[in-house]
Amino acid sequence: MDVSVVCPVFNTDPTLLQAAIRSVLNQSGSHSLELILVDDASTNASTCSMLVDIGKSDARVRVIYQGRNTGPGQARAAGVSQAVHEWIGFIDSDDLWPSDKLNQADRILRDSPDTRWVAGSHVILRSDGERQPKLLSQLCSSEEAGKVSYCLTTPALTKALISDMPPLGASLIRKSLFLESGGFDRRLLYGEDWLFYLRLSTREPMQFSDYRSYVLRRQHASMMWSAGSMSRKFLRSAQIARRDPALKFIRRELRWFYYATLKGLAMNNAINNRKIKALFFAAKALFIDPRELREFTTFVRALMTNGKALDDGLRGYSTADQIDLTRVVRERQ
Repeated sequence: MDVSVVCPVFNTDPTLLQAAIRSVLNQSGSHSLELILVDDASTNASTCSMLVDIGKSDARVRVIYQGRNTGPGQARAAGVSQAVHEWIGFIDSDDLWPSDKLNQADRILRDSPDTRWVAGSHVILRSDGERQPKLLSQLCSSEEAGKVSYCLTTPALTKALISDMPPLGASLIRKSLFLESGGFDRRLLYGEDWLFYLRLSTREPMQFSDYRSYVLRRQHASMMWSAGSMSRKFLRSAQIARRDPALKFIRRELRWFYYATLKGLAMNNAINNRKIKALFFAAKALFIDPRELREFTTFVRALMTNGKALDDGLRGYSTADQIDLTRVVRERQ
C-alpha cells in the first residue's frame, strides 16, 4: 500500500511518541510509507528535541510545525493537506499500530479492490489491562460470516457510529474520499473525528474486518479529569450533527446521544466539584426528557448535600456513572 500516516503531536512523552513512530515505520511487508508528524506548537523541550532528531534520521518522516496550538483536528487536517500517497492513515502520538496492520488491509483490498474505506477492530490498553470494544461486524448478516471483510452501509453503519465509533487510527481512507467528504470540521475542538465519521458513512460504505488494527492507550480510566469534557465545547459536534441535513435520517438517535452527552458533562463536573456547571448540564438533560425528574432530584441531592445516601433514582444512570456519583457523595462525608 501507498500510505501517508498523519500524527498530531503536542507535548507527548518522548517514550510514548517513539513507540508510536516505530509502530508505523516497522510495519511488516512491503509498503510505501510516509509519516507526517504535525507539531501543534509543543512547549515541552524533550518532545521538541525528539521531533527534530526523528525528522533528520529517517527519510520517511516529515515534521510540520504549527504556529499556534489549534487542537488535533486542525493538526490532522494540516497533515492530510501535505500527504502525497493514495491512502491516508492516522495515529495519535501515544497510541500504536499493530505490526501487520497494512498487510491485513492489503488482504481486504485484494478481496474488494474498489474499497475506499478500510477499518478494523481496536483494543483499549489501560494500566489495569486490555478491553475489547464492541465489533462493528455485529451489524453483519449471518450470510456474511467467515468473509475476509464485511461491507457496512448506511443507515445501519451511521447509527452504529453514533455510540460505537472506532478511533481514526483504526481506519485507512483514500485521500480522494477524505477530501470529497469535507474532512474535519474546523469549527470543532472536540468531536471532529466523530462528526467526520458520521458524514463519511453517508457517502461511502466501510469495508470492515475483525483483525486488530489499532491499539488505543489510555493512561487514565476515563476523560473525567479533562477540562474539555467539562465544557460546552464538548457538545458542539453533537449540535452541528443535529442540524446537518445529510444526517436528518438519524435525528432521533442524535437527540438521545446529545442527551447522554449532557448527563456525562453533568457527571464530570460533579466529580470535579463544579456544582453550578453540573446543575446546568443536568437541567438541560432534564429539559430533553422530563420523565427523568426523579433521577435529576437524586443527582441534585448528591451534589448539594453531605452524607446522604443515594436512592433508587440512580438507576437512570449507567453503572459507571452510579459508581462515580457514589464516590462524589462519599468524598464529601
